[in-house]
Amino acid sequence: MDTDPADGLPFLVATGLSEDDAVALWQSVIAFVLGYATFASEAIIGDVDYLPVSLARRMRRWDRATARRALQARLAAYDIGQDRNGEDFHGR
Repeated sequence: MDTDPADGLPFLVATGLSEDDAVALWQSVIAFVLGYATFASEAIIGDVDYLPVSLARRMRRWDRATARRALQARLAAYDIGQDRNGEDFHGR
């Protein structure tokens, strides 16, 4: 509908979350995204000299699928992840 909020905090409230839960979830998503962006940056990726070689090699790769699973778990904690028709929010 044209009157449905498109995204962000109003969308979370429109899904049925209380305003307190919506704000808590929104803040946790922002923290997650900023954290992922920070730790996946070249500056951090290159900071692995103190690690054993096998761990350093793995820490140089930040997997989007891992981030997606973590974000889905966060949304599931608030019983979010599907639209009103039961369809997953893939790609939104």
